[in-house]
Amino acid sequence: MTINFDEYYPFESGPGSASSEDRWGIMARFWRDSGVVRVRELSDLSITNELDVFADGSGMNVKVRDGIVTIQGFTGRINTQKTLPIPAANGSNPRIDLVVARLDRSSKVIGLDVVAGTPASSPVAPSPSHNSANWDVVLAEVYVGAGVSSIVTNVVTDTREFSENNRLVREAVTSSTVAIPNTAYSAENDDTQISFNLPPYAEAKDEFIVFANGDAGFMLLSNSGANSQVIYNGNTFSQVSEANEVTLYKTEVKGSMIHLECVKGGDDQVWFARSLFGGAIDSGGNYFGDGSDGHAVITTNTNLAASQDGDMVVRQYESLTISNGAILTTAERCKGLLIFVKGDCMVNDGAIEMTARGAYVDPIAAGVSPTGIRIPMLKTGSAETLGGADFSGCGAAAIAAMAYQPGINSDGKIYTIERTGANGAAAQVSDNQPGVTGGSGTGKTGGGGSGGVSQYGQESGAGAAGTCFSGGSGGGGAGRMNINAHDGATNGGPGGDGAASTSDGCGAGGAGNGGGKGRATASNSVYPNANGGDGTGGVIILIVGGLLTVGPSGAIRANGVRGGDSDYSQEYGKDSGYTGLGGGSGGGICLLLHSGEYSSTGTVEAAGGTGGTDDGFNGGNGGSGWVCVEKVD
Repeated sequence: MTINFDEYYPFESGPGSASSEDRWGIMARFWRDSGVVRVRELSDLSITNELDVFADGSGMNVKVRDGIVTIQGFTGRINTQKTLPIPAANGSNPRIDLVVARLDRSSKVIGLDVVAGTPASSPVAPSPSHNSANWDVVLAEVYVGAGVSSIVTNVVTDTREFSENNRLVREAVTSSTVAIPNTAYSAENDDTQISFNLPPYAEAKDEFIVFANGDAGFMLLSNSGANSQVIYNGNTFSQVSEANEVTLYKTEVKGSMIHLECVKGGDDQVWFARSLFGGAIDSGGNYFGDGSDGHAVITTNTNLAASQDGDMVVRQYESLTISNGAILTTAERCKGLLIFVKGDCMVNDGAIEMTARGAYVDPIAAGVSPTGIRIPMLKTGSAETLGGADFSGCGAAAIAAMAYQPGINSDGKIYTIERTGANGAAAQVSDNQPGVTGGSGTGKTGGGGSGGVSQYGQESGAGAAGTCFSGGSGGGGAGRMNINAHDGATNGGPGGDGAASTSDGCGAGGAGNGGGKGRATASNSVYPNANGGDGTGGVIILIVGGLLTVGPSGAIRANGVRGGDSDYSQEYGKDSGYTGLGGGSGGGICLLLHSGEYSSTGTVEAAGGTGGTDDGFNGGNGGSGWVCVEKVD
């Protein structure tokens, strides 16, 4: 369905043939390449937008704000907001549609239209029309999820093609480069504000500002030599004043250049600031990723590539949907799973999982700061200060991604994962005792549970403390006749082995990476039926710019693993009192930060693994890890 623009001209016949003097006067100044006209050039035409496309969840439609487009020498103008229908969703697969402004030479109109994409498990956008009959200017991509009944916010991606203004006088204009010296920075990611004036140019001109040391903050000040200056960041109006100050933080790329264009010179100047690498300069808002991993729909179990005990796995999605019972996790245990989502994250019927994925890594040796892993997030009502995220020891990809998160200065909150997690449970030193639950706490992974002690037992294995990468390992259980069990290994290592006498009893292993060995009777021999579970709770950090929804069959989990059980009495006809069972491993971290609204009717947990319970004196449960779900700016 095509919805015509309010005005279109000049055609030889039809409704667009009424080309008045005013219309020709407006059109003549837009003889330029095809694209949307910047609003900064339209202040006298009562146009306040640039054909912005957005969705509000009101149905299968998008909205288009006012603006002007030029297409192959023809001009189209929208004066009031339009509602454009989106075709019905496919029931099985998502697709990507294009919203375009279309020049239709046969019908002699310019209108809004939708180019529907092809449904697929990994959809791609269709191609616009560029031919003698129709010519499209792309305004947006719309991700249409499988079976959706409305188009919600954050599934619309701005892909507008803008038209360059060829009317500016440039013959007498030169460009200059201003290098900000390295000595202006106290550190590579320092946010120290560096100030300089924009000169009161008499003519429109370009200026390039080169960042000699990347990633630092800077400040633009308008010059009081002009009556007024307006500075725009990307498409967003910043401020107007005689001596204007506009703070623009971190650039997108280290060593990048910022393009400052004076589009109106003289006493009442208009400047435009943008990154030479595309888009607006990051003005200090929270970072929700670059969307480089696209719109992901996970419908089958997906194991993201990871090296065992290796770096944190990073993904940066435009949007993320998990359905059909699918599980998104890492292929190996590792330092964590860091997921950014620019738009909405919907865990409808499936899970994001780091259960049994905690890493066997010494965080001190890995280089984690004594203050732990820290994320500064802008958050209304909070007043903490931190210059930048600290992901030391997490791996190059995580450090690089978090470098784009701006620091906070009494306007945000620091989210910290402690380098050392909660303590493991102490060993049991008298007989006929169940194990003890490991510790837990805010910002901490859970400690491992201790093993149980059987009749005539000596001492069970203690649980180990957690780390920023893993819940603690569980201790082994102590069987009959004064044989000590083993402690869970530090740094998310193996669970403690159980112990038993040479003639009787069974000690089950604690959970860990890998599970502790069960031991029974003859010479304390290995008893696989009583081995501890393999794994510890891992780390999930999910940072979402839009809605975060966990459906009734959805889950986000980073749980520990069960300690070793035993069917010793059934197999050997012995008294269950001869058996001490293994401790569970500690739970991990679920840190979920969202800018949009949060809704959960499902499960979000970082529970400790249960101690062994089948036969004998139970092992202690692993301690609960940290679950934090908070709204940020």
